[in-house]
Amino acid sequence: MSWAANARAALVLRNKVAVVTNSAEPPGLLLAAALAQMGAAIVLTAPDMSALEAAYAEFEPIPGVQVLGVDSALDTAQSAALVVARTLDTFGRLDVWVNNALPTPSEAATLRSETPQAWAVARRLLDTAILGTWAAVAQMRHQGRGTLVNVFGARDDDEAPFFSMANTAIAHLTHRTARQAVPRVYTLALPDHASVLQAPDEAWAQTLMERLVRLVSGLGDE
Repeated sequence: MSWAANARAALVLRNKVAVVTNSAEPPGLLLAAALAQMGAAIVLTAPDMSALEAAYAEFEPIPGVQVLGVDSALDTAQSAALVVARTLDTFGRLDVWVNNALPTPSEAATLRSETPQAWAVARRLLDTAILGTWAAVAQMRHQGRGTLVNVFGARDDDEAPFFSMANTAIAHLTHRTARQAVPRVYTLALPDHASVLQAPDEAWAQTLMERLVRLVSGLGDE
């Protein structure tokens, strides 16, 4: 039985709600699908509503899944707060927030340079992680529970200097946030850039999803 089948059988996130940022395409879309297989209602975010609508097809084979798309770039505090508000308005709760600070396949090649375009991609990923963390933490501390997972790449690759800088900042943010009792905070960091800066292949994508499943598999009792 595959990890997805095992996760589906367990349904440990039944009646839970999970937000996954930057999730209209891989790798964020794959992370969201993994949580949906565990029974969670899913909130997808992306700047483009048409991209979100196309992503809905990924969830059609999952029985009973509920999916909400929020067209938010998470580039301002207000846009991050909008995701929280739409989540609560639709589902009435927020249990898991996954900040996906990994590049899409179309962005990955850009990061292998020191150009304004590379910095723009790295800055977008950093903004998503920072603003998403602030918005999620504020709501989770208010409600007294919740789980935050920050997903990012390695911090010491000369081939992607701006991406490394962003990852270092996200790691520091995650460490500081984890000092508080609420929410529970986890890091899902990939050990190297080699796979991240290429189109996601089945091997590393499955590894990433398996790690996420292990992190959140104990949330069913909350």
